[in-house]
Amino acid sequence: MKKNTNSFFQTISHGIMITGAALAIIAVFNRDAILAQILLYETMPAYKMSESVTAVFKFSGGTGPDAGSALLADKGHSNSEGALIFGDAQELYDALSQSPPAPSEVPAPTEVPAPTESESMEAWSEASVPSPSPQAHDDLIRLEDILLQPETDPDSPLGPAGRPSADPEKLRDISYLRDNFYTVDKRTELTPDLFNADEFLSRNFQITAGEGPRVLIFHTHSEETYADSADKTEGIIAVGEYLCKLLNEEYNINTLHHRGVYDVVNGTADRNGAYERMEPDIRAVLAQNPGIEVMIDLHRDGVPDTVRLVSVINGKPAARIMFFNGLCKSFTEGVLTNIKSLPNPNLAANLAFSFQMQLAANEMYPGFARKIYLNAYRYSLHMLPRSLLVEVGAQNNTLREALNAMDPLAEILAGLIM
Repeated sequence: MKKNTNSFFQTISHGIMITGAALAIIAVFNRDAILAQILLYETMPAYKMSESVTAVFKFSGGTGPDAGSALLADKGHSNSEGALIFGDAQELYDALSQSPPAPSEVPAPTEVPAPTESESMEAWSEASVPSPSPQAHDDLIRLEDILLQPETDPDSPLGPAGRPSADPEKLRDISYLRDNFYTVDKRTELTPDLFNADEFLSRNFQITAGEGPRVLIFHTHSEETYADSADKTEGIIAVGEYLCKLLNEEYNINTLHHRGVYDVVNGTADRNGAYERMEPDIRAVLAQNPGIEVMIDLHRDGVPDTVRLVSVINGKPAARIMFFNGLCKSFTEGVLTNIKSLPNPNLAANLAFSFQMQLAANEMYPGFARKIYLNAYRYSLHMLPRSLLVEVGAQNNTLREALNAMDPLAEILAGLIM
């Protein structure tokens, strides 16, 4: 029996008053990771830094010499603070492969020039770039993160199963909201300016009737599979196909499933740059189908092998799901800073959409949805206001558990948008 999600939101909304440069890429490298990262630029020309970009690399060593630092030191690149500056990625690569320059040719880390707009660059500084202190290493954005846009941290707490209170007064408490509805990655932070439950609940996400698809399902990481998947066709793409069938046949919501592959390059699995490779194709799909109002980027998470993300829904084991948001804000030198190269005009709507989905999931199927995960980057969520990124189970779930999770997910979504 279908439950009335809109009635649920009307109930919990009762009593609520509705109210209306320069680029610095700072990275910590261990051992020979520096060489591996620079080689990425050789195989991925789209992500070569422009000539106007300055890369600041900070090397750290443990009790012994750091191999990455030593490699560059052998080429004559070092200064008193261990920071190195190169004009672009090619210059840095050349430093690793050619004869060493004179010490005077290595500039001091002062001002950096203004960047060109580049979707592969994710760490804008506001003005000058001071050399980072050793104590600040936990705040630094790694070069591999810039290309990858990592999602969840396996070491992050999963959050308790159950149904936190949807009492309006409690939802107005930012600490309660953070503790009970969100897992916040160390790269970013939940701030009151973006998280207003009154504003979240005031939004109407019902879609309009009309011809053509209204919902788009796609997969930035199409190669994700499950514990018993025989091949890629029995992974997240199969889960997306089943969700598409449910929405079309059970709820009469015209839904399109896009099966493009963006995490394979030249026949080899490669997630670096997958979000950038995905976007032109998805924008073309949207242009061809202007009636699409909801986008769902369906993923499979990765967790420690000791963790099993399973709930029982209508007597069937179902993989637990997790809604995911990128905030386009990251820590630089301990300061939470907007990532200017990753604007998202739909961020407020994205956050409200996932929050309403979470509330409905908690009400209808307690324990089914993990806490919403917040990370620093933008991912695939900026193209439409009603955009979701959903993690369905993890690598140690079975395909059947993932498929079983689509029945409650389709019901929750249909209740919100119909």
